[in-house]
Amino acid sequence: MLYMIGVKPEFLKERQVFVPESMRNTILTMCTDIINENDKEHVSSLGVREKRLYMNVVSESEKVQILGEAAALKNFVSQLNTWSNNREFCDVQDEERDWLDVFGISDYDALALAQGKKAVIVTGEVTIQSLIIQEIKLNISGTGILNFLVALKMDVYVLLDCIEQMIKYRFEITMTEKCLRYIIDEYSKLENQELKEDFMCKWIDCLTLVESMGDEYKEVYAQNMMRVCQDIIREEYEVLNPVWRNYFSLCVKYKCGLETK
Repeated sequence: MLYMIGVKPEFLKERQVFVPESMRNTILTMCTDIINENDKEHVSSLGVREKRLYMNVVSESEKVQILGEAAALKNFVSQLNTWSNNREFCDVQDEERDWLDVFGISDYDALALAQGKKAVIVTGEVTIQSLIIQEIKLNISGTGILNFLVALKMDVYVLLDCIEQMIKYRFEITMTEKCLRYIIDEYSKLENQELKEDFMCKWIDCLTLVESMGDEYKEVYAQNMMRVCQDIIREEYEVLNPVWRNYFSLCVKYKCGLETK
């Protein structure tokens, strides 16, 4: 997910972020297989549709795109710090369940490492998030992607680029209270009026990106905006801040627009 939204491997490596060794190896193997399958003069596959055999031929431009994406992901993962896991994930509430079978080796190792090394696990997956809710019992600490990037003090302009990618990929959570507060604070540090105007243009472009998308995702986006507003609206110091004002006004616009349809 971090690769999808444009986070650079150097950013993660410099801040001592680790991934399970099994996860890196799985992705590297997958990328190598994709490259080997498509690095041929002719790439095609057979299929059956409505009881009729057909052949799908991959065009040259499609091959270039597939090879480029696989190579880029392989390069990204190759640069990350890794931890190998040699311990079992322990759930005292359900000792008989085969968690390796439930999650697969990569996520299982991530949970076991988070539990054993007292590390914070970063995830966007609902299944793992529901487990982390029991973090007191499981002795695991977790965080979502945006709060993770904020904790690492990502440059706010780069953070907005990542949020735009999250919207394009239709992430359910594209803003959090911590993230919005961070953006408000970073905007407040700008002293040059021209920089403030440029920042506000980028902010509004980010918030309005959803307008070109379908109503189904707009509803998801608006609901997340409302949750963030409810968390932060009681505070008074943000009321006059244009970052907060634009966020709140667009939240109301999207929510009311969907309700009137």
